[in-house]
Amino acid sequence: MGVVSVSSSVTSILIIVVATIPFLNIQYTKSDPDDELCLTKLKESLSDPSNQLRNWTKSAFSSPCSGFTSYLQGITCNNGRVYKLSLPNLSLQGTLSPFLSNCTNLQSLDLSSNSLSGPIPPDLQSLLNLAVLNLSSNHFSGPIPPQLALCAYLNVIDLHNNLLSGQIPQQLGGLVRLSAFDVSNNKLSGPIPGSIGNRSGGGGGVVGGVW
Repeated sequence: MGVVSVSSSVTSILIIVVATIPFLNIQYTKSDPDDELCLTKLKESLSDPSNQLRNWTKSAFSSPCSGFTSYLQGITCNNGRVYKLSLPNLSLQGTLSPFLSNCTNLQSLDLSSNSLSGPIPPDLQSLLNLAVLNLSSNHFSGPIPPQLALCAYLNVIDLHNNLLSGQIPQQLGGLVRLSAFDVSNNKLSGPIPGSIGNRSGGGGGVVGGVW
């Protein structure tokens, strides 16, 4: 009787452990709902004539990251969250979705050398960890959003070769980490704010292209 009792207990423990493993795996790979919405809406706002984003599918968006790994084109992950989004020179068209602000862990955004148009969404102000913003060589129009000044970690802003108009927002002068700022070859007017123009940054420096 004792042997039967011990065997039954061991079997019960094994059943519990095996039944728990799939549950733990699901919890680990479950995506952040903000990242899923961010990528879903971004894909909807883009036109991809050369099919560069063929693996950007709805099912993939439900789990874009596995720890530090992503199999989606242009995405780098950090601890299960979208960390970098790099899609330069892919012939992408369309607009920049305001829902990009849902990728709240994003630290680098590079959509340069495409054919994107429309305004730069002020909603990017929600990307509080953003350090690099490169939207250069597109067809973005309208003003530079002053709300970008809320992205306090911005180190690089590259908006050159677009159709942006208006003046450079004075608020951007409060970005104390900013070391590279290029807005040349746009339709901007007015002076470069002194707080930006006088900053050497020890590297990339400032390229204004305004008058």
